[in-house]
Amino acid sequence: MTVLDLVADRLEKVAEAVRTEEAGVPPDDLDAVLDEFGAHVDALAARRLDELAELAELADADPHEDAADRMTGLRRRVRHAAAAQPALRGLGAEAVRLAALTTPRSR
Repeated sequence: MTVLDLVADRLEKVAEAVRTEEAGVPPDDLDAVLDEFGAHVDALAARRLDELAELAELADADPHEDAADRMTGLRRRVRHAAAAQPALRGLGAEAVRLAALTTPRSR
């Protein structure tokens, strides 16, 4: 199951909770998976810093090349993952917030 599947499942559960006026949303694994994804982003960033250090050493031989601007596969993965992680986390959190705001409160 992918992270997007888990986000979709949470949205579906929230929609069902709102539709049936159930209080709360059934627990799922999305937050734990997003925590793991965050750790993955951190690991990619650390690898990118190592890559930059290596590229900087190589660039010493060629002062016309800027190592930080070179698009590598690792740089591309860091950019994609770092951009996706907060959006996915926000979507999951806002779904739960929406459910809390739309379900009737007991009196």
